[in-house]
Amino acid sequence: MTATATLSNSTTQNVTSQATWQSSNQVVATVNSGLVTALQAGTVDITATYQNVNGSVRLTVPQPVVLIYTLSGTVTDGTSGGILPGIRMSITTGTNAGLSTTTDSTGKYSISGISAGSMTVSAPATSYQTLDKVVTVTGSTSDIV
Repeated sequence: MTATATLSNSTTQNVTSQATWQSSNQVVATVNSGLVTALQAGTVDITATYQNVNGSVRLTVPQPVVLIYTLSGTVTDGTSGGILPGIRMSITTGTNAGLSTTTDSTGKYSISGISAGSMTVSAPATSYQTLDKVVTVTGSTSDIV
């Protein structure tokens, strides 16, 4: 934020660094030299004082956006390249542990409700070596396992 003083000769002067800044609710947001840092959702008044003159603005800090992703891919035979339907895909480690699905008739799978982070995806199958792969989700991720 910027604090601007209008002087008696009608000129203006940036007084941001000379002003005293205050937050009405430091749980919601803090202010330091005009820089406001949002801490949690809520409403806060930010006030600048310069030479006994106050100016304030009310800010609303919204709830943070929680991004949810979908992890999807196709399971194939590592030797022949053939698709593998009916394979149980499970997330076995990380904050998404316990989420799972089964590949469809074309070997495709999709696990929704994934939060960002690292996790191990496990694909055990009868007559095949179990594959455990560490996947890091930072955006829309599609991974062939």
